[in-house]
Amino acid sequence: MLIEQTPEQVAEWDRQVAEAERACAKANRTGQPVDFGDNMRAWAGLAARSSPMPSRASSGASAAHLEQLEALAARKGFTLDTAGLHHGRKLIAKSEEEIYATLGLPFIEPELREGTDEIALAMKHALPKLVTDHDLHGILHAHTDLSDGVDTLEVMAEATRARGYQYFGVADHSKSAHYAGGLSVEEIDAQHAEINLLNKRYGKSFRILNVFWRLFGPSLPRRSRLF
Repeated sequence: MLIEQTPEQVAEWDRQVAEAERACAKANRTGQPVDFGDNMRAWAGLAARSSPMPSRASSGASAAHLEQLEALAARKGFTLDTAGLHHGRKLIAKSEEEIYATLGLPFIEPELREGTDEIALAMKHALPKLVTDHDLHGILHAHTDLSDGVDTLEVMAEATRARGYQYFGVADHSKSAHYAGGLSVEEIDAQHAEINLLNKRYGKSFRILNVFWRLFGPSLPRRSRLF
């Protein structure tokens, strides 16, 4: 999210995001690490600090993070620029992994590069652990073909289970969202019955949750619930 930025700043940030995406795509194709110039410069605008940059972006390193890296490099007798890390005139580290390692730091994930205390934490080997795909145990807020989805409840539940998840949360629209084919009370009752039957089949290995009903339904009168 970009807040209180001029159209020119947003356009410049969009250009740099596209540059970073091209660099990452190149790395994916070749299997080679993305070099410091391609990635860090693209995300944080190190080579274009004279250009107006958004004060905050949702992805990538911040300019403050790069400034702190430059300061750390200088304290260790190195120079850091968009080409990489130099000792005198010699380029000694080009990829992000090499640069962090040469500076005595573990690799700092892009999501942590905020320019706050992540470098100090890295020096203490105390960086927080990020959530990964392995931490996700289920899928929530899915719509079936009863409202504006494209597959049946059973097909979606089976697809979720086949991918190793433990639960699937269905959250179809109610009829108040008539524009999205919202369910009537009768259709909701029928869906609950189907969920119960499927859950009996799955036993303890997998569970279908009616997310919207669990959040809001019990607090409403029976015939007006979800409307």
